[in-house]
Amino acid sequence: MMSNEKREQQIVEAGKTAAEGKEFSVLVNKQRRTMSAYEIGFIEGAEWADSHPAWVSVEERLPKRMSKKSRFSETVLVYNKAGFKDVTYYDFEEKAWRWAPGVTHWMRITPPVKEGGEQ
Repeated sequence: MMSNEKREQQIVEAGKTAAEGKEFSVLVNKQRRTMSAYEIGFIEGAEWADSHPAWVSVEERLPKRMSKKSRFSETVLVYNKAGFKDVTYYDFEEKAWRWAPGVTHWMRITPPVKEGGEQ
């Protein structure tokens, strides 16, 4: 069995290895004060979550309409009970997803952005 001291050293070394070549996010670097590891981790985690959107349950809400007068939603990525993913839209007049039965969740499609802000 490994001693606590040896295990602690393994954890510290693994942390150093995992951190090699990594930098803090822009928001963390903007801070002009000393922050705890918890604060840094929270900020980094929140920024990661913001950049990785979550699936939205259809029971919670539906995607936005293309326009106020449109019967169709914006195009979204959908997920159904069988685990199938597809790109489609919601028909508000028919109250149904086009070409994708059994949709349980949807996610807004965010196109990739090149450095400099161009899509």
